[in-house]
Amino acid sequence: MTITYRDISLQCITLLLLSYACVVIAQDDLFTYQGELLESGLPANGSFDFQFSLFDVPTGGVTMGDENLSNQMVTNGIFNAELNFGNAILMDGELWLEIRVRQTGQPSFTLLSPRQQLTQTPRASLARAVGIDGVDSASIVDRTITNIDISIGAVGVDEIAEDAVRASEIAFEAVGSNELGADSVASAKIQNNSINAEDINSTEIQRRVIGVCAVGSSIREILSDGQVICEADDQGIADFGLGNSFLATVSDGGSANQTMEPVSSHLCMLSQVTLNDVGAENEGGTCRVFIDNANWTLQAITSAAAVAADVTCRGICLPIIRTP
Repeated sequence: MTITYRDISLQCITLLLLSYACVVIAQDDLFTYQGELLESGLPANGSFDFQFSLFDVPTGGVTMGDENLSNQMVTNGIFNAELNFGNAILMDGELWLEIRVRQTGQPSFTLLSPRQQLTQTPRASLARAVGIDGVDSASIVDRTITNIDISIGAVGVDEIAEDAVRASEIAFEAVGSNELGADSVASAKIQNNSINAEDINSTEIQRRVIGVCAVGSSIREILSDGQVICEADDQGIADFGLGNSFLATVSDGGSANQTMEPVSSHLCMLSQVTLNDVGAENEGGTCRVFIDNANWTLQAITSAAAVAADVTCRGICLPIIRTP
């Protein structure tokens, strides 16, 4: 038995999608190869086994991929074979297909010679199924890919090299908070003077303080816009001045009050107590200093039984010297 093989036509070699009868691209790197098989000069019919091997040289060399197909039907000499050599089919340079065939059930294969060349132009139709890392930045012309060519979420941080995107490549207001991951922007990534007050959400970040308080007052509160609310400084006591003396006297019983100085400006205290004609068990006298209507008050008073008693109360008030 003599087996003869030939391509149907040069323009129908595998990858070229010019005729529906020659090649149909399915998915990824899979393609359909069609040829004609003659047996003793006549179109072959029946079941055959095929061995396909891919080379980058017309003779010799090392195979770049193999496909074995069994029980392939040949009708009137025509056969179709679905082949997948992976990314090897997309490489630059010449590629050659070597084919071996036998009738199903026969012990040995017949080599069909010569190898068939797969030209560059037909293989280019598979570019739409380029594998991982099949295209680098040097293969893409500047500005040929726009945002309408990229699906949402198709490009993540792993696909962008550090410093690959500059400010000039980003449209105004194209990047918002939804496009930034947590902690993805550090201070080293922010250009000096690029963020102004209008760029800050005042409910999340305190703006720079721009208000001031006059001498003698301090900041009590900072508002979200940077303005301040002031209040007078708290004043402490630094010293006391020379004191003034006050006297409250009761003769033959009773009571007497003496208004001294305001509480806000003086500190007053009892300095001397004198009791006369107080002898019986229930007789007594009292001196005290208390606050009445914001003033220090000195009081002298005797008990009800001390009708003949005399009480003399002396107080002193020191002016308060406050811190400036």
